Amino acid sequence: MLEAEGLVVSEPNRGAIVRPLSSTEVDDLYGLRIRLESYAVEVATQRATEAELGALVDAADAFGAVRQAADGIEGVRLLHDANRHFHDGILAAARHRRLTAMLARTVDIPLVFQAFRSFGPAEIERSNVFHHLIVEAMCRRDAERASALMAEHIAQGRDVVLDEIVRVDR
Repeated sequence: MLEAEGLVVSEPNRGAIVRPLSSTEVDDLYGLRIRLESYAVEVATQRATEAELGALVDAADAFGAVRQAADGIEGVRLLHDANRHFHDGILAAARHRRLTAMLARTVDIPLVFQAFRSFGPAEIERSNVFHHLIVEAMCRRDAERASALMAEHIAQGRDVVLDEIVRVDR
């Protein structure tokens, strides 16, 4: 199934390996993700209950707590999991099944993990700030602002991945 979706390729004597993505493919994936997650946060801002907003504040705080302990590959895993928890909480609050399905097919989990592996302390701190700004806008029921913040948040991650591709290709 992964091969059919173009995520892995089979190579003789090596088996299946994750297919490297070109800069254009990364840009395309992140472009879709920006649009879909920006829409998701708009919908979630309108539909979220107070309890869901509280859970999102907690998720943003949890990411913030993990960022201080992030070290090595285990730290990257913890950051990745805390990030997913935050973004999944927004999707859950949107209560939009089709959008959730579309994002599941669009968000390349290994690509997001790669972004966190490339993040330095400044990028991790920036993600933390964006998570808090997004949830603050949601709590104010400012869907337009939350959407714009989400778009910039994801674009920042895209830029790190694209910079890493350029660095590796040199």
